[in-house]
Amino acid sequence: MASQTWSRIGHLLVRNPYYRKDRGRWLVRIRDTRTGEVKAYALSVTDARAAKKALLEAQRLAGEIVEAEKELPAVTVEETLSQFLAAKEPEIAPSSHYDIQNALRRVLEPFQHRVVSSIKPAEIQGILSREKTWSGRTRAKVKAHLNQFFRWIMINGYSDKNPVAPVRVKGAPSKHEKIAFTSEEANRLLELAHAPRIREVCGPRQGIAASVTWKQSLARSDRIARFLTIGLFTGLRPSTILRLRWRDIDFTRKRITIPASAMKMRRTFTLPAHDHLVRY
Repeated sequence: MASQTWSRIGHLLVRNPYYRKDRGRWLVRIRDTRTGEVKAYALSVTDARAAKKALLEAQRLAGEIVEAEKELPAVTVEETLSQFLAAKEPEIAPSSHYDIQNALRRVLEPFQHRVVSSIKPAEIQGILSREKTWSGRTRAKVKAHLNQFFRWIMINGYSDKNPVAPVRVKGAPSKHEKIAFTSEEANRLLELAHAPRIREVCGPRQGIAASVTWKQSLARSDRIARFLTIGLFTGLRPSTILRLRWRDIDFTRKRITIPASAMKMRRTFTLPAHDHLVRY
């Protein structure tokens, strides 16, 4: 039989394992120094001569207990969410940051004062199920935002588990068929963009006392036509087109270079400029 000595692992004292002939296996006693409680554990080792093997298993068992009882910071969802959003802000485009912020603040509002490590998968499932008007695509997108948040929580040591991982959303993401403009539709759209704008005005006119309605011609706006032309020949997002500057377009090499600050994924993007777009 091994000598009756104790070794410390974390806040636990582990006695050298001892063999019980009546049970045909090794046992170990582990004492919690914080509470004084002593518990006996049966090991998987059955060989009466395998004292070293039993000791290694006992120490591994104690290590697992210490790790499982590891104290986590008592920080709230509200505190960690603010930190997460601040950390993500320089990494993604403003529009993406706005979307993530709105989605997370909305769905996590009921838990903002809860300790983040106490959130359960069933509660996350409830969050994703309570919005009856959400499509499968929206539900999947919100789940992705939550998963990203709780993974950040784990990396920073605020929790040892991700409550989003076991959650399943109902309904597959919606897949909408993408329909492109035909040549005729694109040409008609550009024609309308270049045409003078007409609006109806109702009110008194010079020399007429009563209110009347007449049509007024407004100056043609090149900005709308330019916006549509760039969109038709590049396929860029509307928000990206609005952030374009003349310096981003190289007319000699016929290419457009979009800086990382204007891109959703914060990466510089270069694409060729169509001859029609350069002529325009």
